[in-house]
Amino acid sequence: MKGLRSIAVTGAAGRIGRVICAEARKRNIDVVGIDAIRSDGVFQADVRDTNQLSRLLEGVDCVFHCAGLHAPHVGLQSDDTFKSINIDGTASVLRAVEIAGTGRFVLTSTTAIYGGGSAIGLAPGRNGLHHPHCN
Repeated sequence: MKGLRSIAVTGAAGRIGRVICAEARKRNIDVVGIDAIRSDGVFQADVRDTNQLSRLLEGVDCVFHCAGLHAPHVGLQSDDTFKSINIDGTASVLRAVEIAGTGRFVLTSTTAIYGGGSAIGLAPGRNGLHHPHCN
């Protein structure tokens, strides 16, 4: 985050997004948090709404795209919803980044890369994961 004055984080209410927001704030970086879930200090927005996103991204140096459905949502959301949010949503964020003139874009992954969590609705920390960021 060196050299950044302001960032936007999609999925700001999620596991990875919350950490990025907190770390940025510790470094006195302005944060625009964006999430589909209403939360303190976070703008509620749909990543598929390019127009709304482009307005929220105006003036930020970098976008960290953390929003998306993942393992705990399997079986709870349809395949079409997964595609709409994860693929179409990412394309929408990229269009909004271009419209807003944001200089940098970071696509994050998921804590599921550490293993486990494939059961329907199973949250990290309850599935035997021993990685410090998953408990």
